[in-house]
Amino acid sequence: MAFFPNLPVMYVASEDGYAGSKDAFGAVEKHMLHKLKGRKFYGVYQPATNEYRACVSRISTDDPTWFGLKTWVIPAGRYFREKIKVMPEGISDRKKLIEGLINDYGDKIDKKKPLIEYFNSAGRLTIYLPK
Repeated sequence: MAFFPNLPVMYVASEDGYAGSKDAFGAVEKHMLHKLKGRKFYGVYQPATNEYRACVSRISTDDPTWFGLKTWVIPAGRYFREKIKVMPEGISDRKKLIEGLINDYGDKIDKKKPLIEYFNSAGRLTIYLPK
């Protein structure tokens, strides 16, 4: 169990739900140009609606309009945390992993809140499932 704080981010929403997550992250990188170093990247997925947002952490000097990105706050709350040591090969494998976790946790998770993926620099993935 972990507490995830409110986290201000800039994002691009996928036009094709989870399947479009790679394109959404590509768009974030394109908009951010050379301002990626030291940033944290999050995928926020709402399984009920298949909405996916590719997010990058904000810093105090960011001007989201200059980057051409939307702003949002990833909601705080209690989450089950699953650390994935080996990144799944592709998007479909990542989605299968998430669907498996959703099934494993069943009614313990709050399906009204989004799932959070955190991609760290070592190529590891942490998945936060809302409690």
